[in-house]
Amino acid sequence: IQSIDEHAFYGCKGFTKLTIPNSINKINASVFECCSGIQGELIFPKNIHTICNYSFHKCTGLTKLTFEMRFLSMFRS
Repeated sequence: IQSIDEHAFYGCKGFTKLTIPNSINKINASVFECCSGIQGELIFPKNIHTICNYSFHKCTGLTKLTFEMRFLSMFRS
């Protein structure tokens, strides 16, 4: 798997930890939009090069974002 499809986890509740595997290089639009309960830090692996619009819109609970990659494109899809 190289990308996460649009709206894949839209509105999910009860995530306590979110880990993005190294194989993912693109997070499409609204993947985690309106999710609640995610706790703590989210680390974006170095292979991610694109995070589309609203991927984390209204996502609650995250306290820290860490980006391991050197180049990142954020855009509206």
